[in-house]
Amino acid sequence: MLKYCAAGWKMTLWNPFLIFSLFLYQLLWGLFLYRFVQSVVVPLLHRYPGEGMTADLQAIFAAESRFRLMKTDLADPYLWTLAAVFVVRMALTPVLNAGIYHSIQQTHVDGKRSFLEGVRRWSFPFFWLYLGQTALSFAPLLWLIPRAGSLTEELFLEGRIDAQPALLAACYLAYTVFVKLAAMYAQFGLVAGTGRLRALKLLLMRFPKAAALSALILGAYALVAVLGAALSIAAAGLAAVVLYQTYHLIKAVFKLWEIGAQHQYFAAATR
Repeated sequence: MLKYCAAGWKMTLWNPFLIFSLFLYQLLWGLFLYRFVQSVVVPLLHRYPGEGMTADLQAIFAAESRFRLMKTDLADPYLWTLAAVFVVRMALTPVLNAGIYHSIQQTHVDGKRSFLEGVRRWSFPFFWLYLGQTALSFAPLLWLIPRAGSLTEELFLEGRIDAQPALLAACYLAYTVFVKLAAMYAQFGLVAGTGRLRALKLLLMRFPKAAALSALILGAYALVAVLGAALSIAAAGLAAVVLYQTYHLIKAVFKLWEIGAQHQYFAAATR
């Protein structure tokens, strides 16, 4: 596993254009979400009566909030905005992935040129793969969320602790990891010309090793993220702002590292 991690790291450093593209995409997305949440939350906080107010005023505020959310169109602009952003993200993410995966496959070609060629060739088929990945990832939540909600409510009323909600969450996490790797290997097979079905068969046969490879890189990312969070808390002011902005760059590097390492493993297994 370590040799594939090392090869994927070298591949990541050889593609500064990919790092910049993914970093810019994540930065703009994160900035939009931050501004959007701020525009919604801050006005609500101004209306909140505060801890110094009586319980009756807080109850009136809660009742008024429920009424305005359920009986008026107050939330409609925000919901439509989120829906529009979701559609835009669904359209842009496959385009970005098409360029990235093609560039990783064509390592001998100039980064920018291979990226644009990948966008031109693979955006449409990658869109359908991404749509399928999203549908498969969210489909279990239609059953899990009501089940987990009713189970949590029962446990809360009975005043006991049960491991079942945590087990359901762990199973769903393992499922999403498999769906993510399946989409990744299908895209490898598409751009490499070996076929999606062969790539998925390879993943099924070697899933433990592929999952361990991703877990190794994501574990390193989690360690760096925890250290960065600790440093941002300890260093207030400008240093904390700089650390926060570099988070998107670090995230982009680790994501490309994971794709590059998995591609090296895929290429070695299909030779």
